[in-house]
Amino acid sequence: MILNTGRGSNLKHPPLAFTEHGANMAATVLNSPRAMQMTVFVVRAFVKMRETLLVNAVLAREIAALKTRMDFLDTTTRRQFELVFEAILGLSGPPGGKN
Repeated sequence: MILNTGRGSNLKHPPLAFTEHGANMAATVLNSPRAMQMTVFVVRAFVKMRETLLVNAVLAREIAALKTRMDFLDTTTRRQFELVFEAILGLSGPPGGKN
């Protein structure tokens, strides 16, 4: 037997998470009320995740646009805005402050 190299090519690597599509497929196969409830839960989580990513992307673009217009500010005011921008980006990133 010859195994293909690479992640996901064979069953030697277990899946790390459900995808939205995978949750739908599992509910279809299991065909139980509980499986259907879990599918709805997972799909709602994916929708919320997409919304959050979109909001964060828009926020990052707006902050970048504001940063380009800070040239006319004095050094002290510019540094204060940079601290505010860093705080906003820190809050919008993943928990633990790792962006």
